[in-house]
Amino acid sequence: MPYIPSDILWKKISSLVQGFFIAHDPKYVICIKLEPTIINSIIDGCLIEVGIVKEYYGLGLTMLLIEDIPQQPFFVIGKNFSTKSEEFKSYDKVVIDLFEQKEIILALFNLDSAPIYSRVLKPTLDKTKKELSEWLKSPTSPHKDLRLFDPKDIFTIDVNNYADPSPGKSKNMIIIKPEPFAFEKGEYEPITTVENETEEGKHGYSQEFAIRNILIENFEISKSYFESPKKHNNEELTDSVLILENSLLLIESKFVISEKQNKKNQALKKAINQLAKAKIYILENGFNSFQLNERNQIIEICIVDTKFIHRLTKFPGEILPQDKLFPIIFTVSSFTQFIGLFRVDYQNGFKPYFEQKLLEIWSERGFGKLTIVNPF
Repeated sequence: MPYIPSDILWKKISSLVQGFFIAHDPKYVICIKLEPTIINSIIDGCLIEVGIVKEYYGLGLTMLLIEDIPQQPFFVIGKNFSTKSEEFKSYDKVVIDLFEQKEIILALFNLDSAPIYSRVLKPTLDKTKKELSEWLKSPTSPHKDLRLFDPKDIFTIDVNNYADPSPGKSKNMIIIKPEPFAFEKGEYEPITTVENETEEGKHGYSQEFAIRNILIENFEISKSYFESPKKHNNEELTDSVLILENSLLLIESKFVISEKQNKKNQALKKAINQLAKAKIYILENGFNSFQLNERNQIIEICIVDTKFIHRLTKFPGEILPQDKLFPIIFTVSSFTQFIGLFRVDYQNGFKPYFEQKLLEIWSERGFGKLTIVNPF
């Protein structure tokens, strides 16, 4: 059974678009809420480090580094997890104390804030608070770029993540019923995922689940958001459709677990063709109440997993001919953050600004090139 946080901690996790939270609840726990690709890499035993960043970059920053792709680690920055340390005043006490814990709970959450997996880790405690104090006195690198940290400016511990020894149990993750409830009272309904997402042909379930919940949270079902809409012959039109004020968004999700280039080629080609056919069908038959005219646009979006996007420069010319325009490419992370940033800035009135930015990206596409929206 996954680690079940207290109500207070669950509310903090729910407030994250995605990211991590470190707490003492009542044991020390690292809660990670990220897209399915990265979650799978964590379960498969990729390197995870927790570190603090020197004040030169900002007060009390904590870094979570996840090497889901070798030599290209994914990292997230956080702060304000707890009260400040008396000894190290700029940093969260819970993070400083983490450096002395013999056991840490690693708890994984999907993008709907539901706990799906956890285990106890025994971090590599090869650094002490005394070393931390000495490190803070050392010179800081002369730049402030939060995307290009100098490794010398980060003090880290390896939490000693490992590959789960029972892959049959871990890969069929348990998902908790997503409606709000009181975790600490045990009022939850565990359900096992129908698919083993690590097997070829079945691994897209969690990604589709994540995208679905992002859209449900921000758009009205059967009014502005339509899940797996059908053509007149009952065939699926596309994975999702969003109706906005002046545009119609067609969305396809592709998750390729295989590292083989031909598998990724096939997936991208299928997504491009599916979206193109969906657009033609809507131009001929319309869609719900959306009014097609010269002012309105049909925007095609393909959402892919994080590892997929690192291969997007290798597609051959027959898939990306120079005389055509292609869908906008997001990862689950970048799509989540894209919506989340507008929600933060404009709250419930975010949709016009969200649409305007999408229309700008759509109009700036180049022939024969993929337009990739990277995480912010």
